[in-house]
Amino acid sequence: MLWFKNRAFFKGCLVKNAYPGIGELWVKILRELGVKVITLPEERCCGSPLKNAGAVKEYEKNAQMLRCLMDRYHVGEVITACPACANVLSQYLRVPVRHVTQVVADRLCKRVLEPWNTTVVFHDPCHLARAVGAVDEPRKILRACGCKVVEPELGEKHTYCCGGGGGLPANHPETAEKISKERIRQLSSTGAELIVTSCPMCLHQLRKNSNLQVLDLSEIVAKALGVRG
Repeated sequence: MLWFKNRAFFKGCLVKNAYPGIGELWVKILRELGVKVITLPEERCCGSPLKNAGAVKEYEKNAQMLRCLMDRYHVGEVITACPACANVLSQYLRVPVRHVTQVVADRLCKRVLEPWNTTVVFHDPCHLARAVGAVDEPRKILRACGCKVVEPELGEKHTYCCGGGGGLPANHPETAEKISKERIRQLSSTGAELIVTSCPMCLHQLRKNSNLQVLDLSEIVAKALGVRG
């Protein structure tokens, strides 16, 4: 029962260390939409890299530490901006875990102050589309913000990887770049003015290789709501 527990916004390592502004925007957006959230000063990695590396004991130890952290802060629900975190945390936490798009999508009605009036293409992150299953929510948010959404040749649950998953950029950078450039080609061929995504790893990988501007969904929503970073 959430009425006596906290909702925690889980930033994830990449948001916390590389894109802190995205985390700050989502927290402000959630609060603007009436969703009270706390952040966790002792937040640690969700454990996804440990799991991918096959470090089972370390992964399980990390999971137990995060379960204890949630108990300490009386957390009844976790909201995160990272699809990989959402996927992994949902496998071992004792509370519901949702991606932020699943929370925001139904709360934007009639709240938009500054519609974008822009044609955008949404890049579905692999974890968000396939593991979390959130394909309609980002598009609903974009349309609520006044965007015209065009679709790439591979999208939703059939999305094409950005090239950033599974530690590929660190271990096989040339392959990662090749995959990323192919995805950029697919997205650019739609004629969209902007590429939008809702995953910090996808954002990082696409921005490195795209001539089109790439925005995080939080930036679209923040401007539409008049929320300043």
